[in-house]
Amino acid sequence: MRFRPRSGTSLVELVVAMVSLALLAAITAAFFRVQTHVATVVSGRSESLDAIRTVVGLADRELRFLAPGDFAAAADSVALRAFRGAGVVCDTARGEANVRYIGIRDPDPTKDSLLVADSSALVVGLMASRVAAPSACSLRPGEQALSLRAAHGLVPGTSIVVFERGVYLFAAGAFRYRRGRSGRQPVTAEVFDDATSGFVADPPGAGGGSVRVRLGRSTDRPADVGGSAWPVDVRVSQPNGDTLEVHP
Repeated sequence: MRFRPRSGTSLVELVVAMVSLALLAAITAAFFRVQTHVATVVSGRSESLDAIRTVVGLADRELRFLAPGDFAAAADSVALRAFRGAGVVCDTARGEANVRYIGIRDPDPTKDSLLVADSSALVVGLMASRVAAPSACSLRPGEQALSLRAAHGLVPGTSIVVFERGVYLFAAGAFRYRRGRSGRQPVTAEVFDDATSGFVADPPGAGGGSVRVRLGRSTDRPADVGGSAWPVDVRVSQPNGDTLEVHP
């Protein structure tokens, strides 16, 4: 009598296959967990470094050239009269002043004011601003011609400074900016610790004063997010400082 072999799988083979599949699934899950953790750390570090660079850049731009009377530093904020541009009135016509202007941006009548340097530091409101005719002023390299209408008359030869009043502060984990009575708009992601982040104004000495900005990591973020960058101390020399010092 001859026996034909049966097709199918033995119990041992089935168990081996199931164990192999379980091991493969465990290895795949572990791989995805590692990848997810790495992606979270990389994303968090990138977000933290972007926030640090933003604060350092704004501190350098906004605070470096301010005189002591142009800002007031508190533990968590600094109120300032932020420089936006400067110019010289070269002629006037029909109630407008043509100005040789150079600055970070053009004047904005909705939020800017003028500081008239030649009139006992008189502050006047900026009513309007538009590009003047090219022939109105003899421009120097980097300057542009603007036509300004202010609340008070401007005369030729007057030096003006365009500024914006605002407050930079640390609140709810982010570096924020508030202009006038507006809300505290976030400038960075929420990566900072409000309790350990803030401003300190050093008294002016023979070489000028400085403002120090302390950046602490938010306690809600994992310790490995942000790497060794925390904490960060930023020292802005002013006025007319030559260097911006950053110390992790």
